Amino acid sequence: MGRRRTAWSLLFRDGAPPRPSRVIYDRQGSTASQMHPGSWDFETVEEARLVHLTGITAALSEPCYQLIATWIDHCFDKSIPVIFDVNFRSLLWSADICRQKLDPLLRRVDTVIVSSRDATGVFGLQGSDEEKLQGLYDRFGTNRIAMTTGRMGALGLEGGKMVNVPSWEASIIDRIGAGDAFAAGVICGLLEQDFGLGIRYAVAMSTLQLTLAGDVFRLSKREVLQLMQAENSGQLIR
Repeated sequence: MGRRRTAWSLLFRDGAPPRPSRVIYDRQGSTASQMHPGSWDFETVEEARLVHLTGITAALSEPCYQLIATWIDHCFDKSIPVIFDVNFRSLLWSADICRQKLDPLLRRVDTVIVSSRDATGVFGLQGSDEEKLQGLYDRFGTNRIAMTTGRMGALGLEGGKMVNVPSWEASIIDRIGAGDAFAAGVICGLLEQDFGLGIRYAVAMSTLQLTLAGDVFRLSKREVLQLMQAENSGQLIR
């Protein structure tokens, strides 16, 4: 009997500088890679307040890409906001293919999440982080863009208004999951109808995720707010 593989068939090998951490994907032929538009009943999403999608799914196979495109078309037709995390992975597809595939999709979503690195490496934008953010905003015509800027934190742009949220210092235990925590923070802000607050949630949550082992965010909203409101992070709480 062959080895069973799922959507999350990957091996993460942790590294400490100067040795890099490595992710080894094993998703070819996995169950998730065989998803296609016929796999879903799209009417089930019509009561959703928003839909979150990611470029990783689109990279798994051509049928998966068509599934993502169909989700976006359906949500666009039904006026359901879509938040899309570019989440470029060079081990799954090239920057050129990623750009060609995602360019038409990102013009039909409500909110885009992208890193400053991928704004350059995938979409070819140069200049300061603020200039790259504006370039993405102009390119896609989407309602809002959230862009991570590494150790600097994150930027958000909505309706011509830009928000800049600096990061906190963190002792890194595990890098896996920080991007997902960032996306979750943005989603929380959107559900509270405050995109700027979502960027602040996102930076706080991704910073806190770096201090946890594993890829699951296991902290409460109270703990997130404590970091956002604290003058001195990392203090002893009695």
